[in-house]
Amino acid sequence: MKLLSLPPLELTSDYKLLICGTEAKASFRYFKDLAPVLMDPSCLGKLGGRVAYYMYRNVCRPEDEELFEECGLRYDVTVIPPAKVGEEFVKTFGHYHPPTEEGASYAEVYEVLSGEAYYLLQKPSNEDIEEFVLVYAPKGATVVIPPDYGHVTVNPSEETLVMCNLVSSEFSSRYEKYKELRGAAYYLLTNGELRRNEMYPTVKKLRFLRARPIFANIYETFLNDPELFRFLEKPSLYVKLPEWLRLV
Repeated sequence: MKLLSLPPLELTSDYKLLICGTEAKASFRYFKDLAPVLMDPSCLGKLGGRVAYYMYRNVCRPEDEELFEECGLRYDVTVIPPAKVGEEFVKTFGHYHPPTEEGASYAEVYEVLSGEAYYLLQKPSNEDIEEFVLVYAPKGATVVIPPDYGHVTVNPSEETLVMCNLVSSEFSSRYEKYKELRGAAYYLLTNGELRRNEMYPTVKKLRFLRARPIFANIYETFLNDPELFRFLEKPSLYVKLPEWLRLV
């Protein structure tokens, strides 16, 4: 499956990612690794030993490496094949972003290259959630994760979800709260229901959004205008972005 012409990305039938014809290095998340954040981990059964999703970090053409390093950013690709675990669709573990020197956490930009996704965003306040945002993102859509929001990605279809993201190279995901509280504040079920996770005492605000295409290709947009993505290193710049780019 050809994904992009820039960088030249292709996904093989066994989920290997090729960039410029060369296989990229993958890391894996197995279904058994997701047990701490599943609504019903007893449903794992034989799925436990299978790969739930594939992560490819620092994907770029050799000639673009210097620019990414100068800007302190990296370009990643995540591949999530279709699957169901009990009443849930396959999903990522979920994580928060670390704080920057400014205090607020790093932002992140996602783009759906193939399939469709739901992004489950939440802004914490101690054990409560100030806001939970369910974002539907079809193929081609862009989703900007604002500073101070954690997130989970769900593949709700029978197609393989392939998404790319731009994020600070200083970024390191923080999974502890999702593990401690057994996932996000809501579970997205295969029947379309959002079911509350009672480990969270309060969710103050719930919103639903549909993401849209913003960039034809965030990789190419970055090459042409690196300054546009400075907010990924400096969260204070997020509020200065045009409204069409900001999610919240």
